[in-house]
Amino acid sequence: LRTALHDDDPQVREFAAGLTRTATSDADQMWSDLAALSTDTSPAVRHAAALALGDSSRDEAASLLAKIAAQSEHDEWDRLAILSGISGRYKTFINDYLEASDSVDPLLMRPIGRMMALDLPASDTEAMVDRVLAYSTDAETWNREYLLGVLGATNLNANDKAPLTSLAAKLSTTASEHLSNLIEIARAESNVSTSAVEFLGYADFATVGPDVSALLSVTTPTAIQQEAVRALFRLDPDQAATVVLDGKTWAGCTAQVRDTI
Repeated sequence: LRTALHDDDPQVREFAAGLTRTATSDADQMWSDLAALSTDTSPAVRHAAALALGDSSRDEAASLLAKIAAQSEHDEWDRLAILSGISGRYKTFINDYLEASDSVDPLLMRPIGRMMALDLPASDTEAMVDRVLAYSTDAETWNREYLLGVLGATNLNANDKAPLTSLAAKLSTTASEHLSNLIEIARAESNVSTSAVEFLGYADFATVGPDVSALLSVTTPTAIQQEAVRALFRLDPDQAATVVLDGKTWAGCTAQVRDTI
């Protein structure tokens, strides 16, 4: 098996990496061989290695998974393999991933934020959020997706944990500070527009309400209008109802937007 992990054929290496998940002998030597596959030239081999590394309880597994994530082309299956193996070692993974990656995957960061907020004490989650905010202060797409994952889990208040009130307040301030940038993104009609509007829904109505309300326009794509409705009701249900039921606004809403309301 160890010989197969070094075979010239990437399909053989991929198959061998999968077999290491049930191997019980030569653990230390096998680990060294498997770790080397984290930088293999074949994406399929790295994917198989990610699954095997995720099974390990070794501390260095998180760093190796971060290395694989940094080389991934934002592949859905790579995301799933990585997410399955980082539970309990988020801090190491995020630190190493942010340092190694030239293009952080937004769709990987949201579930990580959610998993962290559900699994870790509030103080640990807040410390990691501070790290992410310090690393990127421009409300980048990946940054925003990570924070949305945390915020979504905060609302769930899983396992009878106390709500992360100070964290929610901090992120509300972040959303307000980046208001103009987020609104600009929302109006750009790109594939990240809806998440920008969603993030504004965690600020405060007085600050962002008017700008989010302005997105309820016939000139705004339906998906963004729907997200604006959700954001308004998250901010303040009573004020949101006043906005959306205004005669002119309601008349301009499509059937899909009215269903969302």
